[in-house]
Amino acid sequence: MQAPVRLIRWFNQVAPWTRYKNRLAKWAGRALPRNDGPVVYSGVQGAYRMRLDLANEPERWMYLNNYELMFRRILRRVLGSGDVYVDGGANLGFLTLFASRCVGPTGKVFAFEPMPPTAARLEETICLNSLANVDLKACAVWDSAITTKMYWFADADSGSVSLGKREDLQVEQEFDVPAVRIEDVVDRPIKAIKLDVEGAELAALRGAESLLKTSRPHILMELNPNTCKTFGYHPLDLVSWVLDNVGDYDIRFVKSRKIRPATLETLKAALADRPNKLRNVWLRPLT
Repeated sequence: MQAPVRLIRWFNQVAPWTRYKNRLAKWAGRALPRNDGPVVYSGVQGAYRMRLDLANEPERWMYLNNYELMFRRILRRVLGSGDVYVDGGANLGFLTLFASRCVGPTGKVFAFEPMPPTAARLEETICLNSLANVDLKACAVWDSAITTKMYWFADADSGSVSLGKREDLQVEQEFDVPAVRIEDVVDRPIKAIKLDVEGAELAALRGAESLLKTSRPHILMELNPNTCKTFGYHPLDLVSWVLDNVGDYDIRFVKSRKIRPATLETLKAALADRPNKLRNVWLRPLT
């Protein structure tokens, strides 16, 4: 790769500032090849190897180390050696890789990814990097143990698959996948959990209720009005469920470059102001 692209990859990995990273990544992305198909690249997050298709925008950002910047900042802050992390909707495993480094050889990462082609690529990534502390579960997270349909939508990337049919997207392929309750699979207290499961977040929380109550972990979630609508609930219901069933949590908006405090009232107002905007939240346990 050209020297400027290598420099930007390095900068995005080591620099603590987020202000210029998106701009640099967009510039570098235009210089990357688009026709090579999925190729194993080194230098992902500095030391890892991943098979990435640079024709796909999210995978270009993974290659440029500019993907999930704020979630990585949070995980770096809350995870330590020996901790346990649950990656619900692990996709290709970018955050799985990061958390694996954070928790070290005495820790554990449970990565849930139900879509067969995506899970196969994640399994390859685990093998490429000899990640003995990662346990891949090729299943969806739900509130019961079932076999269900998963839908791959036309013109969507690997992160835009769902257990529910969306009105705004055309189904390209269907898969039968197993679904489990997280608390039936994860056998130890957890320090943090990320849920990005395209609308199945509420069912996933219900399937982890006892684990959440005993562990009181940090919770990272995507609030996507379109996917929540598919399953018949409002994004605010996710935060309300945690507060009502798990305990007191501090709410934070996770923006592209900043983390801002929030309340149920400000969250409700933000969702009402821009009802189709996707938002990320960080719920921090208060006790």
